[in-house]
Amino acid sequence: MSPQTSSLTEVYWFAAYVDPGEAGLLELIPNPDHGAYFADDSVPSVQDPTAGLGAMGFHLAGFTPCPGGTGACCTPTGECFLLPLDVCDQLGGDYLGDGVTCEPSTCLSTSVGACCFEELCLLLTETGCGGEGGVWMNGAPECAPNPCSATPRVETTWGRVKSLFRR
Repeated sequence: MSPQTSSLTEVYWFAAYVDPGEAGLLELIPNPDHGAYFADDSVPSVQDPTAGLGAMGFHLAGFTPCPGGTGACCTPTGECFLLPLDVCDQLGGDYLGDGVTCEPSTCLSTSVGACCFEELCLLLTETGCGGEGGVWMNGAPECAPNPCSATPRVETTWGRVKSLFRR
């Protein structure tokens, strides 16, 4: 099974109707014995309690419990999640806007590497690094030794060091 990346995923379908001129509300409610949970596709599945359930209106307004909009959030690890802006910010992600979906190319670079902010080195995606005003270090895989240091470092052997200074 592949991960879902679209904003709408068919989970279960149903049919409902109201008589012409009538109004109705189809409201989701928790199971009286077990509550309401979202489960992932792992075995055994990880279940997260729902924060709220919505309703679909027929000739009247429905409602959604989600505060504000959601959109594509590119995390520092290069993954994309549909999240509200404040949650994306808490994760240190790059929020691409309300309604933007996580398509395969949404977060252009999925590999993390060294990103320099003067002498501070952070592991970010190339997209995240540029978005934050950093300098991408061409995919340097780590920040140790610090590639952003003003003093360049050269790795060598002790024998090579001795041969350079033995004269």
